[in-house]
Amino acid sequence: MSKILMVLSAADSLTLADGSTHPTGFWAEEVAASHQALCRAGAQVDLATPGAARPIVDALSLDARGGVSEADAQEFRSYLDFIAGELAAPLSPADVRMRDYDALYIPGGHAPMADLAHDADLGRLLNEAYAEGTTITALCHGVAALLSATAKDGSFAFAGRTLTSFSDEEERQGGLGENTPFFVESRLRERGAQVTTGAPWSSTVVEDGILITRSESSGQRCHRRGHPEGPGRQGRHPSAQARAALSRPAPCPQQGPRPPSPAAASPPEAPFVRKTARSRGRPSPAAGAGTMGDHRPVFSTAIAVNKAVARAAVQMVRWHGD
Repeated sequence: MSKILMVLSAADSLTLADGSTHPTGFWAEEVAASHQALCRAGAQVDLATPGAARPIVDALSLDARGGVSEADAQEFRSYLDFIAGELAAPLSPADVRMRDYDALYIPGGHAPMADLAHDADLGRLLNEAYAEGTTITALCHGVAALLSATAKDGSFAFAGRTLTSFSDEEERQGGLGENTPFFVESRLRERGAQVTTGAPWSSTVVEDGILITRSESSGQRCHRRGHPEGPGRQGRHPSAQARAALSRPAPCPQQGPRPPSPAAASPPEAPFVRKTARSRGRPSPAAGAGTMGDHRPVFSTAIAVNKAVARAAVQMVRWHGD
């Protein structure tokens, strides 16, 4: 059985550049949909937060202000209620070792900028994963969490690596604007990362060895305040089939028998940049899998520790993109 460590922010507010505070939390879709997809594939998903504090969902991710329809919001609420016990009792990164896991996944929302970006325990886990060749994946603002990893010489552990994130232009157009405490893309560049971004509100996937990042979830109104639907993306919501699937919670193995994994489906196209020459440690579980084609989305490449997980991850990305 594959084991996935999903590290969530525990922050419920973000201090902005002008000193004011902005309510925040994890982005509902990025946690609910990915958690279910992995569980349906037979993976064990363990949640962790700084200090084992209960994470808070970002209200915008369940509201029309965040570009989320009421139907979608209800499905996300339903699944989050289903895993409420896990959310109420997360692990602490301080008590976790990456040798016990096959992949590390960090979802977004603005919240990771408030705590995960400078959490020493998460930084240790990222360094362990990097050294051991364990797959690391981060989505949208969750990529800011990589900033917590520092090499022995004090440099950024991922300096020189190619990755993507929620872009500066997206932050200006529909995020926190110039009032953001820092721009994720710019901060990563300042620390030495090679950041690849696509057009605003597009979805870009970058794989560099064991590190897989995605700018935003395809079709998702990710953290957009001023432009809740994003340019050219009006009216895109998960399909009826996807909503129906999400409304039927699938327990993780530790919660009871799991239903059959959903059938594999072709994911929507997303710009895909692959760079694997500088892989470090043991081979990435996703490396050489060859099952997703050259447009494999981040969840598929990053959590493809076995074929069942990869198939379910592809289906989950379809929920975002249909």
